[in-house]
Amino acid sequence: MPAAASPRWIRADIVGPRRVLEDRLLRLEDERVAWVGPAASDAAGRRAAERIDGLLAPAYLDVHCHGGGGVDVLGPGIDALASGTARAVEETVGALRAFAAFEARRGVAAVLPTTVSIPIPALRTWVTAVGRARESQQRDVAAGRRLDEAEILGANLEGPALAESRRGAHDPAVLVAPLALLDALTADPAAWRPVRIVTVAPEGDGGLALVRELARRGIVASLGHTAAGTDIALAAYEAGARSTTHLFNAMPPLHHRDPGPIGVALAGERIHAELIADGLHVHPMLIAPLARALGDRLLFVSDSIMAAGQGDGEVVLGTLRATVRGAEVRLADGTLAGSVTPLDTAVATAVAAGLPLPRAVAAAATAPARLLRVRERGSIRRGARADLLVVDRDGRRLRTLLSGRPLAGS
Repeated sequence: MPAAASPRWIRADIVGPRRVLEDRLLRLEDERVAWVGPAASDAAGRRAAERIDGLLAPAYLDVHCHGGGGVDVLGPGIDALASGTARAVEETVGALRAFAAFEARRGVAAVLPTTVSIPIPALRTWVTAVGRARESQQRDVAAGRRLDEAEILGANLEGPALAESRRGAHDPAVLVAPLALLDALTADPAAWRPVRIVTVAPEGDGGLALVRELARRGIVASLGHTAAGTDIALAAYEAGARSTTHLFNAMPPLHHRDPGPIGVALAGERIHAELIADGLHVHPMLIAPLARALGDRLLFVSDSIMAAGQGDGEVVLGTLRATVRGAEVRLADGTLAGSVTPLDTAVATAVAAGLPLPRAVAAAATAPARLLRVRERGSIRRGARADLLVVDRDGRRLRTLLSGRPLAGS
């Protein structure tokens, strides 16, 4: 076993969940925050500390993302995944880890790769690959190899149990009733163990039963791509749903006499709500009011596709073709089809729209960690992972530190 590294001291202003904490000291040991407190309280630490030019923030968690940096999380594609071969799994593992490296370069320390709607046999193969990718990362860490990647925490299934009328950029040919996905989950529970979040349209056949089964297994059921009215949305949250997939998008609009999923999420006390804070999916002027309404329940997601960071061009999402122009991704009929805005850019976009920096960082780090019940991430405190960002006061990422070490090319 390698000898433990000497403690490392950092002196910086820290972005807390409510405000910026000025002139703090951090002691990093064994890739974690061993101590944090006012710089004035430790003279020896002050003398040994590296002074950070900028603000220190916890690294982000991206819990809804389909790709980036030219990499699609589906790897070799739907047909290969449907074959279920070892080669398809191996190629998908490679794609997932390449995507995790892209996410790390954008300030993301932990990630849930997310699938679009694909046939259930292909989906099962993909979930297997996500589990294998996570295991391969863990083996590298155990072997002492540096992991310049976001940690793959598990899988997010955005479909196929979605409403056709609110399908967005999901292929209608592969959508199924929630009962079909429930049957697949219960037929072979072990095969689906890597799954952490599932988007459900609860009004479909078996929708509430699927929500209850997900909740029983500790999987986050998230309402989205749904035509549900208020009563069904309420019933789904009472059945155990805990989140809302990209609030406002692919669901009925808010109405004062039938609030629907949006109103139920806003009025709830324990319901999280994703927001794609790219300034396009939701008007920037709504970001700060939504944060005030949702408080700690607001979480930013990238919903990024493989074209994120790649510029304009044509892309394929599952089986559908889309065009990227600037920050927009659209199908031929004009439907928005994901985002090309990485999570670090979304934080800066939210700050530019008037959201205080601590609230923006909390939405990208603290809230998703709380949703997934990952206690070692999402904030800078004793015992937390030393995955950190240096940002300016406008929320722009300047540097990334994974396990307390600067990430090359970040």
